[in-house]
Amino acid sequence: MKNGWYYNVEGEQKGPVTLGDLEAALRDGEISRQTLVWRKGMPGWKTLDDAEELQTLFENAPPPLPPPPPQTPGSQPPPPPPQQPPPTKRKDRSGSAFPKGLGRIVAWLFKEIGPWLLGWLRARPVVSLTIVVFLIGGTVCAVVCPRPTSKATGKIRLDANPWAQVRWIRGADGKEVDLPQARTTPFLLTVPVGDYEARVEYPHAGGLQTCALQVRSEQPASCWFDLAPVDAKAYFQEIGW
Repeated sequence: MKNGWYYNVEGEQKGPVTLGDLEAALRDGEISRQTLVWRKGMPGWKTLDDAEELQTLFENAPPPLPPPPPQTPGSQPPPPPPQQPPPTKRKDRSGSAFPKGLGRIVAWLFKEIGPWLLGWLRARPVVSLTIVVFLIGGTVCAVVCPRPTSKATGKIRLDANPWAQVRWIRGADGKEVDLPQARTTPFLLTVPVGDYEARVEYPHAGGLQTCALQVRSEQPASCWFDLAPVDAKAYFQEIGW
């Protein structure tokens, strides 16, 4: 329809239509004299009342409706109908419109596979009970189970005269701490905050020495071992003084 008419109703463009269609729309109340119309060759949109070619439509148009009757004292006009919000499109996590095709696939899966899955679970009550217990337990644990917290750490520093080898370091629970391969002093190790006991030895002096350590995060816990004390009198006699 090359020379058809277009008209605008509440922001929606309709057409192309014939003059007969416009006359029927005017008669049915779909359009009025203030409705915007346009067709090819017009410089722009005009109201139906301003379009000279359409004045013949008003000859057969119904007369305007009579004004509403006056309100009696104490009466109130009926409330206007509530405005319905425009339909919103479902969106996925990415913010784009939820694809219609995916919705149909999900609906088909529920329709086709759902009855079979329910029948399968009914035939296996132990599996169904296990799934229910797992879901309930996971939900409860997500609410009440304690979250793991990072434990504060501190440092142990051991030194000796002239040197020593660390035999072991134990916590308050009696468990030994994992030690590196290099265990000779000066020795530095990072451990969780707590109370410890360290034992060292000096092979040339014989015997073992032990010290207690209170590890805190503020400062290192240190122990000093004097494993080869010097006898001053014997030393001076040895050098001839």
